[in-house]
Amino acid sequence: MKIIVFGATGQVGSALAERARGKTQDWRFIARNDFGGDFLDLRSVTELLDREAPDVIVNAAAMTEVDKAQTEPDIATAINAQAPGVLARYATKRGAYLIHLSTDYVFDGLGIAAKTEDDSISPINVYGKTKAIAEQAIFEQKCKACVLRLTWVYGVNHPNFVTGTVKKLLSGQQVMAFEDQVGSPTAATDIAEVIIKLVINHENSVTITGLYHFANSGYCSRFECARFIEKCLGERATGMISAIQTSSVKLVAARPLNCRLQTLKIQDALNVTPRSWQEAMVEAVDYLTPQW
Repeated sequence: MKIIVFGATGQVGSALAERARGKTQDWRFIARNDFGGDFLDLRSVTELLDREAPDVIVNAAAMTEVDKAQTEPDIATAINAQAPGVLARYATKRGAYLIHLSTDYVFDGLGIAAKTEDDSISPINVYGKTKAIAEQAIFEQKCKACVLRLTWVYGVNHPNFVTGTVKKLLSGQQVMAFEDQVGSPTAATDIAEVIIKLVINHENSVTITGLYHFANSGYCSRFECARFIEKCLGERATGMISAIQTSSVKLVAARPLNCRLQTLKIQDALNVTPRSWQEAMVEAVDYLTPQW
């Protein structure tokens, strides 16, 4: 079975490449600078798919810089919305299985309840809107597709809130962390394991389709996450953490405050129990600390 992964150098793509190493399946990882990997050149994407004829397509590629998406909506739309539609059309035509990664940013972030797959969406920024368009385009194709919404993703070898906080605390810098944004820090490695389970199930003729949420279990604010990282570092943490409100910072794109996702549906479908965000975070900090 041939599997193509778009977004090989991203947080989830690189974690998936590491986890898939040594597997018996024929995995191929496509970076944006590879022929057919640039989602701004949809013709080359189509040509690559036609040439390679994959059985499974994993789309881990996206323009995830929220503020940049706000100022460059055309590019964000092409990468986040139009390209997934092309993948879905191919999947429909060739009977391929599409696994597409989406985001909690399709919600408006109001309230305090964890969002379920049945809750209505209402994105408040361009990034969320383009990801919502992609979801709709995929399901309109009626192909074999699993759309996996994620939240607060971090990979240990990429710039993000977690790696940035560790680096700042170890180098004596100040960390400004929102205390009114609440979600679940989610390890890219754990997402990679879910994707591999989806692929294995498909190979065994148990193809899981539809919309699912995945995150590490438990919730925290950005501030609470930073304080937990500080606790993990112990005396090595020389930086300071300051709690701030989202409204106190002039952001290019609005941010949802409630990023909680309920994950019962994916737990039932795959018979998995997500690790707590704290357990995954301890592992990440242990990995990162020797590097700095």
